[in-house]
Amino acid sequence: MKKLPSRLRRISPGRKIGIAATREGADIDAPLWAINWFDYRVKRAYGLYNVLVSPSVLRVGGRLLFKGERITHLSGDRALSREVLAIVHYPGARGFLKMLGDPWFLTVSTFRNLGLKNFVFGFTRRTDGGAMPPRNPFGKSGRGTYLIHQFRIEMGALGRQLPALEQAADELGCRLHFSGESIAKLIGEKKSLFGKSGTRNLEYPLFFDAMTLWEIPDQGAALRLQESAAWKKLLKATHSDVIGIFRRVM
Repeated sequence: MKKLPSRLRRISPGRKIGIAATREGADIDAPLWAINWFDYRVKRAYGLYNVLVSPSVLRVGGRLLFKGERITHLSGDRALSREVLAIVHYPGARGFLKMLGDPWFLTVSTFRNLGLKNFVFGFTRRTDGGAMPPRNPFGKSGRGTYLIHQFRIEMGALGRQLPALEQAADELGCRLHFSGESIAKLIGEKKSLFGKSGTRNLEYPLFFDAMTLWEIPDQGAALRLQESAAWKKLLKATHSDVIGIFRRVM
């Protein structure tokens, strides 16, 4: 079996952190869309972290595409659901790892750890081929409301079904804001007490294969979209899915 690509960066004398592909054909040096899926521990602490970390993200070409807070859990395993979704675009693995080694980033990460819990993290590649969405969180007709669907699915299957899904959504006044397939995860390497090194997975599991994010006029449209033939066809190809309504906050 062909070894999947990975990159590591030293962030302290005894520790390295890196990105490892999870699927064949994944290009971790191409643009990556980082999925942050978590619950608040102390909301104010996380808000302060957002302000303090922004220069580090921007310095490596990162950009926040979406941050939303859950309004309603519609279906799926509640244990897999979270209060907050944030999607951040990075030019590639090198830039992201450079940020992780930034002393300022390491310092302000204390506030992130204080501010959140049940953190799920991973990298996706975009499947809808869209450009950077305009930063217009609260447009007309309640466009600050979103339907989020995360699920397990065979690689490539989502892209094949997107055209029919988008057509069904368009008829209901909904718009696909983002879709992506999971392709990489964080890994860590830490020296043992006896001077040896070993690679271990960090405790940031990404427990879905793909996700879609739909801008919706209202919750009724979201429910009608889920009744469409295109949505039901997608569900037949998925498992372990989570669906919720979110309010965009950034």
